[in-house]
Amino acid sequence: MLLESIPNELILLIVVQCAYQHAARLSCTNSKLRRIVWPEAERMRTDHRVQFRQVADVVRGVHSCDIRYRMDWRRRDPSDAIARCRKSLSLGCAFIGDIGATALANALCVDRVLTKLDLSCNSIEPTGATALADALRVNGALTALDVSYNNLMTEEAALGIVRVEQQRNKLTSLGLAGCGIGPAGAAGVAEYVSGSGVLKSLYLDNNHIGDTGAVAIAEALRGNGVLTDLNLTNNNITGRTDGINASEVEGESKEVGAKVIYQGREMIVRWMYSYGELELEDPTGVIAIAKALEVNGVLTKLDLGCNNIGPTGATALADALKVNGVLKNINLDYNILGDEGRKAIRDAVSGREGFELKM
Repeated sequence: MLLESIPNELILLIVVQCAYQHAARLSCTNSKLRRIVWPEAERMRTDHRVQFRQVADVVRGVHSCDIRYRMDWRRRDPSDAIARCRKSLSLGCAFIGDIGATALANALCVDRVLTKLDLSCNSIEPTGATALADALRVNGALTALDVSYNNLMTEEAALGIVRVEQQRNKLTSLGLAGCGIGPAGAAGVAEYVSGSGVLKSLYLDNNHIGDTGAVAIAEALRGNGVLTDLNLTNNNITGRTDGINASEVEGESKEVGAKVIYQGREMIVRWMYSYGELELEDPTGVIAIAKALEVNGVLTKLDLGCNNIGPTGATALADALKVNGVLKNINLDYNILGDEGRKAIRDAVSGREGFELKM
């Protein structure tokens, strides 16, 4: 494969990927290239002010065009390695920042080959996210995108990508984990899911959609006939509160398990501290998801780990699993289901061959 045939930005990203995720396995047929690229990649790595195109220009300046990279431990045809990298490019934890995201967005505007792109853990800020969203408007090839754990990305920046994709309707997999998405953002994502006819995998773990966001996602699941994999880990979908002064809570009983009213909402007392404060939960979100499972006929994998789901939510999920024969995998790790809740769920899936249950 001729070096000139690869867009500059993709050349650079391939180099960085090789240098840092496969450092020990990097091999080039041209030793001069290796001597030049490595220090330039190191300088780019440590100094975010360096423009990504600078390294690409250095690579293009080497006269030997037939450059070969070995991307993994298997000795494959070098040109095939480049071709595979152009189909699926993983740059997780490469720290490309806004500069790299913008450079890649420019390449995506003209690229018609790359179908899978992982940009998780890259400190991408709203500027980079906006550039990626703009690139998606004109790119018709990309079908899988992961921008998870870019902690500097705001909810609005993440939703910018969602809104573009809502019109584009090409992605079969979208990763938005750890993107600061709250209840309002979850409503926007839910609207996208409701109208998508192609999205099969959605990763929203480690956001804070809460019980309100969970209700919106549940409503989307009722009408969606495509999504098969949904991750909602660590989203506090039960709306569990911090310590609340008991005097702010209304109810005949404030013992653990009692139903009370707090700020106009019916909630359940989950914990009572010795100094008089209460922890409350609102199971509305998990109950809504359970009800959606009763009518959804396509979802096969659901991750609800670390969501403070209590016995009430566990019972609702158990009832849903009794009638849902499609779901094959559910993760309920790190919840507070209680002995009765765990038993109810185990009984609901008992005898189902191949069912994977974690709790």
